[in-house]
Amino acid sequence: MKHVGEGPAFSSYLDGADPASCGLGSSRSILELAGRLISRPLCRSTAVGKLDNNAAILEIVDQLVDLLLKFNEKHWCATLKDSADRMRSPWSTTQAAGIEILKSSFGGMGSINDINFLVEEEPEGGPTASKANDKFQKLTTRLWEYLQDHGD
Repeated sequence: MKHVGEGPAFSSYLDGADPASCGLGSSRSILELAGRLISRPLCRSTAVGKLDNNAAILEIVDQLVDLLLKFNEKHWCATLKDSADRMRSPWSTTQAAGIEILKSSFGGMGSINDINFLVEEEPEGGPTASKANDKFQKLTTRLWEYLQDHGD
Protein backbone atom coordinates (compact mmCIF):
# COMPACT_ATOMS: atom_id res chain seq x y z
CA MET A 1 0.00 0.00 0.00
CA LYS A 2 1.37 3.38 -1.00
CA HIS A 3 0.96 6.44 1.17
CA VAL A 4 0.63 10.04 0.11
CA GLY A 5 4.12 11.30 -0.57
CA GLU A 6 5.42 8.00 -1.95
CA GLY A 7 5.78 6.68 -5.45
CA PRO A 8 6.36 8.14 -8.87
CA ALA A 9 3.25 10.34 -8.89
CA PHE A 10 4.46 12.30 -5.89
CA SER A 11 8.04 12.57 -7.13
CA SER A 12 6.80 13.91 -10.50
CA TYR A 13 4.78 16.50 -8.62
CA LEU A 14 7.90 17.56 -6.81
CA ASP A 15 9.71 17.80 -10.14
CA GLY A 16 7.17 20.40 -11.25
CA ALA A 17 4.64 18.23 -13.14
CA ASP A 18 1.01 19.22 -13.18
CA PRO A 19 -0.61 17.83 -10.01
CA ALA A 20 -3.72 16.70 -11.92
CA SER A 21 -1.56 14.46 -14.11
CA CYS A 22 0.02 12.97 -10.99
CA GLY A 23 -3.29 11.88 -9.53
CA LEU A 24 -3.19 14.52 -6.78
CA GLY A 25 -6.06 16.57 -8.16
CA SER A 26 -6.89 19.62 -6.10
CA SER A 27 -4.29 18.70 -3.49
CA ARG A 28 -1.96 21.21 -5.12
CA SER A 29 -3.71 24.17 -3.52
CA ILE A 30 -3.70 22.42 -0.16
CA LEU A 31 0.01 21.65 -0.50
CA GLU A 32 0.78 25.22 -1.52
CA LEU A 33 -1.17 26.55 1.44
CA ALA A 34 0.57 24.13 3.80
CA GLY A 35 3.92 25.19 2.39
CA ARG A 36 3.16 28.87 2.96
CA LEU A 37 2.00 28.22 6.51
CA ILE A 38 4.98 26.07 7.40
CA SER A 39 7.49 28.50 5.91
CA ARG A 40 6.60 31.38 8.21
CA PRO A 41 6.17 31.73 11.95
CA LEU A 42 2.94 32.80 13.56
CA CYS A 43 3.38 36.52 13.77
CA ARG A 44 1.76 39.45 15.42
CA SER A 45 -1.76 40.25 14.47
CA THR A 46 -1.94 42.27 11.30
CA ALA A 47 -4.60 44.45 12.87
CA VAL A 48 -3.04 47.90 13.17
CA GLY A 49 -4.78 48.59 16.48
CA LYS A 50 -3.34 45.48 18.09
CA LEU A 51 0.18 46.28 16.86
CA ASP A 52 -0.12 49.84 18.17
CA ASN A 53 -1.43 48.48 21.47
CA ASN A 54 1.49 46.04 21.76
CA ALA A 55 3.97 48.82 20.99
CA ALA A 56 2.40 51.06 23.65
CA ILE A 57 2.46 48.23 26.21
CA LEU A 58 6.11 47.52 25.47
CA GLU A 59 7.02 51.20 25.76
CA ILE A 60 5.36 51.42 29.17
CA VAL A 61 6.94 48.18 30.36
CA ASP A 62 10.38 49.44 29.31
CA GLN A 63 9.82 52.65 31.29
CA LEU A 64 8.68 50.66 34.33
CA VAL A 65 11.76 48.42 34.10
CA ASP A 66 14.04 51.49 33.99
CA LEU A 67 12.36 52.93 37.06
CA LEU A 68 12.47 49.63 38.95
CA LEU A 69 16.17 49.24 38.15
CA LYS A 70 16.91 52.65 39.67
CA PHE A 71 15.36 51.50 42.95
CA ASN A 72 16.93 48.04 42.76
CA GLU A 73 13.57 46.21 42.61
CA LYS A 74 14.78 42.95 41.09
CA HIS A 75 11.68 40.72 41.27
CA TRP A 76 9.30 42.96 39.35
CA CYS A 77 12.07 44.06 37.02
CA ALA A 78 12.67 40.41 36.01
CA THR A 79 8.94 39.71 35.65
CA LEU A 80 8.37 42.73 33.40
CA LYS A 81 11.48 41.98 31.31
CA ASP A 82 10.27 38.41 30.81
CA SER A 83 6.85 39.64 29.71
CA ALA A 84 8.37 42.15 27.28
CA ASP A 85 10.70 39.51 25.82
CA ARG A 86 7.73 37.23 25.25
CA MET A 87 5.72 40.01 23.61
CA ARG A 88 8.60 40.69 21.23
CA SER A 89 8.58 37.06 20.09
CA PRO A 90 7.40 36.33 16.54
CA TRP A 91 5.15 33.55 17.92
CA SER A 92 1.60 34.55 18.79
CA THR A 93 1.30 32.02 21.62
CA THR A 94 4.44 33.39 23.27
CA GLN A 95 3.13 36.94 22.83
CA ALA A 96 -0.14 35.95 24.48
CA ALA A 97 1.78 34.45 27.41
CA GLY A 98 3.57 37.78 27.86
CA ILE A 99 0.25 39.62 27.99
CA GLU A 100 -1.15 37.10 30.50
CA ILE A 101 1.88 37.51 32.76
CA LEU A 102 1.35 41.28 32.72
CA LYS A 103 -2.37 40.95 33.44
CA SER A 104 -1.72 38.58 36.34
CA SER A 105 0.75 41.08 37.83
CA PHE A 106 -2.12 43.32 38.91
CA GLY A 107 -4.35 42.85 41.95
CA GLY A 108 -3.94 40.84 45.11
CA MET A 109 -1.30 40.92 47.81
CA GLY A 110 2.24 41.43 46.59
CA SER A 111 1.14 42.60 43.17
CA ILE A 112 2.77 45.30 41.13
CA ASN A 113 0.16 47.71 42.52
CA ASP A 114 1.77 47.35 45.96
CA ILE A 115 5.15 48.79 44.97
CA ASN A 116 6.01 51.94 46.84
CA PHE A 117 9.49 53.42 46.57
CA LEU A 118 10.92 54.60 49.87
CA VAL A 119 13.03 57.66 50.61
CA GLU A 120 15.73 55.38 52.04
CA GLU A 121 15.98 53.65 48.66
CA GLU A 122 16.41 56.80 46.57
CA PRO A 123 19.29 56.36 44.16
CA GLU A 124 22.01 58.95 44.34
CA GLY A 125 21.38 61.49 41.60
CA GLY A 126 18.16 59.67 40.63
CA PRO A 127 14.50 60.51 41.05
CA THR A 128 13.07 61.16 44.49
CA ALA A 129 10.84 58.46 45.91
CA SER A 130 7.86 60.79 45.69
CA LYS A 131 8.39 61.54 41.99
CA ALA A 132 9.17 57.89 41.27
CA ASN A 133 5.96 56.78 43.00
CA ASP A 134 3.90 59.30 41.01
CA LYS A 135 5.48 58.21 37.74
CA PHE A 136 5.13 54.52 38.63
CA GLN A 137 1.44 54.99 39.47
CA LYS A 138 0.76 56.76 36.18
CA LEU A 139 2.64 54.13 34.17
CA THR A 140 0.94 51.16 35.85
CA THR A 141 -2.47 52.79 35.40
CA ARG A 142 -1.79 53.31 31.68
CA LEU A 143 -0.45 49.76 31.38
CA TRP A 144 -3.59 48.34 32.98
CA GLU A 145 -5.78 50.38 30.61
CA TYR A 146 -3.89 49.10 27.57
CA LEU A 147 -4.08 45.54 28.87
CA GLN A 148 -7.85 45.85 29.24
CA ASP A 149 -8.12 47.18 25.69
CA HIS A 150 -5.88 44.38 24.41
CA GLY A 151 -8.58 41.74 24.71
CA ASP A 152 -8.00 38.03 24.18
